[in-house]
Amino acid sequence: MPFEPKVKLRKVGNSFTVTIPAEMIEDLSWQEGDFLRIGLEDEKLIVRRERKSK
Repeated sequence: MPFEPKVKLRKVGNSFTVTIPAEMIEDLSWQEGDFLRIGLEDEKLIVRRERKSK
């Protein structure tokens, strides 16, 4: 069974935020300060790290 923690959607000003568990961030090798791209695909929220330019 995939790791699917239940997280809460929270309002911050005029936006919303979701906390991504540290275990997932570590598995993805993401770091604080990384830029992320978000989008919708088939009613799913897609989040991916923006590739660092060389």
